Amino acid sequence: IVRGASITVDKGEIVVVLGPNGAGKSTLIKAIAGLVPITGGTVLLDGKDITAAPAHTMVRLGLAFVPQTENIFPLMSVEDNLNVACGILKPRETPARIEEMYAAFPDLARQRRTAAGNLSGGQRQMLAVARALIVH
Repeated sequence: IVRGASITVDKGEIVVVLGPNGAGKSTLIKAIAGLVPITGGTVLLDGKDITAAPAHTMVRLGLAFVPQTENIFPLMSVEDNLNVACGILKPRETPARIEEMYAAFPDLARQRRTAAGNLSGGQRQMLAVARALIVH
């Protein structure tokens, strides 16, 4: 349970949520992302109430969530993981977006045909972040 939380993130800002174990950091982020129910208050994105918005709407509005673990498909290749993440894009946009992620994460480009489960821990996190960023 998180009470009395208020966060404002302006364009270009990065906000860090810090606190001890059990303080509610993950719960707060999951609530913002719509993964746990909110019993009071609202979540606004660019002034729009997204408190009860479905996940696909949040993605289209630019909100992405990367879980701490189990955030890739380990049996699929790096490229297939990125392709799956492109599901809401127009098919013609997909190749360019994947190349943008390879430019941002050169390690992924070198491993594009590798099963994601064979990546190092850091490379897996890169892939998870690339999957979140690819549609924005």
